[in-house]
Amino acid sequence: MINNDHIPRVLVRDGSEDKLTNIDSCEVVMGDVTDQSTVMGTINGCEVVIYNIGIIRQFPKRWITFEKLHFESAKKVIRATEESGLKRFIMMSANGVKPNGTGYQKTKWLAEQLLKSTDLKWTIFRPSLIFGDPGSRNCQEFCTQLKENMLGLPFPAPIFYKGLNPFNAGDFAMSPIHVKDVAKFFVQSISMENTHRKIYELGGAETVKWNFLLNRITS
Repeated sequence: MINNDHIPRVLVRDGSEDKLTNIDSCEVVMGDVTDQSTVMGTINGCEVVIYNIGIIRQFPKRWITFEKLHFESAKKVIRATEESGLKRFIMMSANGVKPNGTGYQKTKWLAEQLLKSTDLKWTIFRPSLIFGDPGSRNCQEFCTQLKENMLGLPFPAPIFYKGLNPFNAGDFAMSPIHVKDVAKFFVQSISMENTHRKIYELGGAETVKWNFLLNRITS
């Protein structure tokens, strides 16, 4: 966004500001997305709202749940956008969302349905597994993302292929996409009217199965 002459105003929870790059080129608002006044103050004067909040693991005792962050918080931001008079809204969803899926998939789907019911000029992106620069961590970036986003869960994502059965995990297929490519789609869509009220599924150039991917990494 910065390279395309946009000035991002970023709502950041306390303690996470060190994760921002090019922080001097951003307007940083410290606060909680569940606070309506903070949300209103953040979007006031902006030209577009990009909702890019998501978690892959819940911590109910800390009130960190799919329902709260994927749906309820999205609802607050969508309603605040409507109240502000701002029309352009871009949402980061996920590939495979559905009403009868996992808690992650269902709450992402509900947020999509809510946004689609509005008169906003919305665009929804559903990326596959996103990988990219791990920042300060001295790890290979793709392997790092794979471990954190898929293998580090209580139940690794690949075993959900054809139901909860580890013997099916090798047939799990994905089309990984680099974070820079995802960012390009977001930025380009900001001013493209032909992307209004449309959903785009994003994936990389190559679709690979889990067994093939692991064999490639180990080799």
